[in-house]
Amino acid sequence: MSIKGQSSTDVITLPQLLSKARASYPAMAIQSARTQASQAYIKQVKANQLPTLRLQEELTLGTANSRQGSYFSPGVNVSTSGRNQTEATGEVATGNIAVAFAEWKIFNFGGFQAEQNVAKAEWQGAVASLQKEEFLLQKTVIEAYLNLLKYQRLALIEQQNMTRAQKISQVIENLVRTGLKPSLDSSLAIAELTKANLNFLRLQEQYQQSYLYLSMLCGLTPNTWQADTTLNTSRLQNISTTGVLPADHPSLLPYQRNIDLQLARNTFLQKEIMPKFSLLGAVWMRGSSITTESTFGPLANGLGFQRQNFLLGAVASFDLIDIERMHRKRSVQQYHLEQARQELTLSRMQLENELMTTDASLTALQGQLNQIPRLIRAGQDVYNQRLNLYNNGLETIIGLTSSLQMVYQTEKEYEELRDRTTRQVLRKALATNDIDSFLRLFQP
Repeated sequence: MSIKGQSSTDVITLPQLLSKARASYPAMAIQSARTQASQAYIKQVKANQLPTLRLQEELTLGTANSRQGSYFSPGVNVSTSGRNQTEATGEVATGNIAVAFAEWKIFNFGGFQAEQNVAKAEWQGAVASLQKEEFLLQKTVIEAYLNLLKYQRLALIEQQNMTRAQKISQVIENLVRTGLKPSLDSSLAIAELTKANLNFLRLQEQYQQSYLYLSMLCGLTPNTWQADTTLNTSRLQNISTTGVLPADHPSLLPYQRNIDLQLARNTFLQKEIMPKFSLLGAVWMRGSSITTESTFGPLANGLGFQRQNFLLGAVASFDLIDIERMHRKRSVQQYHLEQARQELTLSRMQLENELMTTDASLTALQGQLNQIPRLIRAGQDVYNQRLNLYNNGLETIIGLTSSLQMVYQTEKEYEELRDRTTRQVLRKALATNDIDSFLRLFQP
């Protein structure tokens, strides 16, 4: 069945539709960006090992009245250096100080590596989410494609039914005009034809909706393409009804990667309470308009540098109270880890159940699929025989229309059965992560 309004159209196969969806669907781009951000975060965390080097120069103008005493810095500490003045003065002095300060955290008992492992675990989780998104997109596209084929084939059946109903209506019209059949037969025939036409219009609407949805998923312009309708029905009857759930199933990977992430975070918390060792270094130069005798000299004297100093040091720091805080954080982290493990277990159980029920359904559907063609042939024979009998006046319109309905219903049942079987094969392919085996159904 073709869509109204189509002129020049390309025939696109299911594998091509999947490829176009992966390349154009926004959800894939979102997950891809998340993966790239996680990969960049690894480099960001690795940069935490680099030393810090701060350069600073200050030119100052102000008073210089010192007093002895200790105090806690209130945030920004305004320091006045030099000996105590005998009394406060309002004279001002200039100063100049340039400082280079470096700090290098050289050892923290594997804390750097643990932090990198957390970042790598987050990246692997993003990759797993991308794979799952692609897996779900394949499922969505294939299901939309199967809907398209279903409505197309059902519409073809309706067209065939309309053709038979039209033929019956013409035969009856001729017989009614000659007075061999009552006008009631003509009315019944028209009713059957009208009903077939209404069914065809409804299916055409459903087909159009499926076509537009599939166009959106694959980034295709409507009315410029049509789907390849090849389906090898004989292969449906030869699909194996046994399958194995793979350990690296795309639906399971995000849960497994979440477990890895929680383990990495747990290790990082263990490293966080360990001592930290750093090397410190500073070089600075100082100038002041205040002389060594604590007299206020010309302001211009303070704009240069009169003294140079350096200082090197090694620092070890350990927060004893942090042990209790980290212990509580690790307790919370253990619950996150247990939650991740249970989510993986539940997801695996659901997939295993999906696989078992699919195999059981396939066995029953394959048996039915073998029998329906015989029923269709029998129904067609009955219809042809009753049509001949009706032409010869040996059959009623009721018997003829019932045989017409029998053919229509069996053909429709066969198409719906084929659709259900195909969808069960898809469910099996999804459960076993073997989409390629499903795609072989659509090869000549």
